[in-house]
Amino acid sequence: MKIIVAVIAILILPVGNAMVFIESFNESAALNDALFETFQNESICYVVFPPQNNFSNDRLLEYNATYGGAFLDGGYRVIRNVSELEDAIHECMERNKSIVVNISAEWMICPARKGLRIEVSVKSVSNYEGVLRIYIMEVNSRWKDELGRKYHFSFLEFASIKNISLKGGEEYYTSLIWSPMENYPDVIKNKNNIAVVAAIFNKEWHVGYAIPPDERPFKAHYLDGIAFYIPEDTPPYISIVYPRSGHIYVFGREIMKIKTTIIIGGIVVKIKTWDDHGIEKIELYKDGKFVKELEKNELEWHGIGYHSLEFIAYDANSMGHDSIKAFLI
Repeated sequence: MKIIVAVIAILILPVGNAMVFIESFNESAALNDALFETFQNESICYVVFPPQNNFSNDRLLEYNATYGGAFLDGGYRVIRNVSELEDAIHECMERNKSIVVNISAEWMICPARKGLRIEVSVKSVSNYEGVLRIYIMEVNSRWKDELGRKYHFSFLEFASIKNISLKGGEEYYTSLIWSPMENYPDVIKNKNNIAVVAAIFNKEWHVGYAIPPDERPFKAHYLDGIAFYIPEDTPPYISIVYPRSGHIYVFGREIMKIKTTIIIGGIVVKIKTWDDHGIEKIELYKDGKFVKELEKNELEWHGIGYHSLEFIAYDANSMGHDSIKAFLI
């Protein structure tokens, strides 16, 4: 008789709650910077829906929106400029969110199944009907904004969307396993880069406008409760901010957008890094071969022909990377 032992690796992620939830459909680097800065200093949670991700489209249609807006608390406030963000957040903080949401998650990696087990409970003191949405996000995105910088907290897909109904004092519970293997099998290699949001929206709706004050009406289902998981040991953020892929450059100056990346006369490559525990080192690779550790976040790039650069940033526990390929003349 053969005994088969399945080893399960479990990664527990820390929990949190927020007072305001923001869904951003905006490629603006200024707004994305402001959201990330506010997240570090205020009790908010946010998700960016990249236009490069086809799974963003359904939520965009529900808001009857075009890219350029951000929706706070399910459309209680809609903004289109970074200058509106602070006032909109403070207005949403004054709302009474009476639904208690709790969430837990653990990675399960075994020969038979790979996925993230997510458990969510929802409790209300009075009768309640709403919609529970579970968002899967990358902390450091595979996609980039208008300036070629990686998004923070970018949407991958919904793990679940469920209608729920509660009697006063009753608790709703759901458990599921989100499998990345169909659409995002690569996240298994970087599990600490995955965050989860559980948000509950009221069944009743109000008229909102995707372009305030009165353009593109939609049914706004206001947020009543939210909880999230963000890994403690998230990988370092590193992004090549200049040059951008798919552009032509002449002596360091960006000329126009094209299908490939062409650099004429060399260029100064610039990168942006961030880590809550600090970056320990950054390694440079050219055409797949290690060159050196960087002492600053830029270097000159010259050459002839088709070449690649890769930057790998390390903190105490993990690593993050970004790369670019270009034809140099």
